[in-house]
Amino acid sequence: MDLNKFFKKLEELDFINEEGRIQVSLKGVKDWPSNLDTENFEIDMVSNGDDKDGEGYIAGWSNGDWQEATRFTIMIPSTKEKPHTVMFDDPGTCFAGKDIHKELKKLYNEYKGNSNLTESIFNRILSE
Repeated sequence: MDLNKFFKKLEELDFINEEGRIQVSLKGVKDWPSNLDTENFEIDMVSNGDDKDGEGYIAGWSNGDWQEATRFTIMIPSTKEKPHTVMFDDPGTCFAGKDIHKELKKLYNEYKGNSNLTESIFNRILSE
């Protein structure tokens, strides 16, 4: 989905805070595994998806102290459908790596200041 719609969707789901930091509320995810603990929860990938109408996603690792870290992806449909979980999936990336939260914050701040965020703005921000 396009970046404007993606950020709007994250706001509606309360998956992003005012500073542009991802904060996933799992009660909004329809099929999060009840036995997968979130004591240790790390997001390492975020994407608005591959095409205009595609699903965005948030991916990472989750576990409790007694569990092996488990890969998850929360798919964010461009429709009114609730987000859903794909377990053990390692998707392609849009934002990834050690500066993921810094990059997202910068792009989100740009989005809040510009109602027509474009891919060229997106690419410029990521290349800085």
